[in-house]
Amino acid sequence: MKQRQRQILEFLHDNPGHITAGQLAELLKCSERTIRNEIAELRQLLVAGEYGRLEAKGNQGYRLIATPEEWARLLRQEEEFSQRDLFSQQLEGPYLILERVLKNGTVKISYLEQELFTNYKNIAKYADQAEEWLRRHQVELQRKRGRALPPGATATRSVWRCGRSTMS
Repeated sequence: MKQRQRQILEFLHDNPGHITAGQLAELLKCSERTIRNEIAELRQLLVAGEYGRLEAKGNQGYRLIATPEEWARLLRQEEEFSQRDLFSQQLEGPYLILERVLKNGTVKISYLEQELFTNYKNIAKYADQAEEWLRRHQVELQRKRGRALPPGATATRSVWRCGRSTMS
């Protein structure tokens, strides 16, 4: 989660009423369009992780609807993600996707969204980059709607070894 997204959630959590995109933009020193883009990503993230939801009302703004348990779980998940080991923190999104696909076999996009604490748009971009990396190493990544499938077990092991040496 981006710092700005966390700030938006904190503002919405701390304010029981609605906050407009204009108010958030003023608080965060950015444009209303940026706020709307961040809100769109946050909506996907909240729904995918079952952390609550963002309500939008015309001329009133946005409001976070989350139980105390959902809010605590969201904060825990974000904290865990930010404290991953140094190796994982240094890796780019495509390599984090490769790691999970190669370790788990079939991986659903929603799982990757939760694991990497990002949205579908970023997962799709990372998957494209991971697929290109694999293609350069003569390995095919099969994709079906909603999931990414690695090649057979033998290829998976060799790609993992190759990937580990290249990534470090």
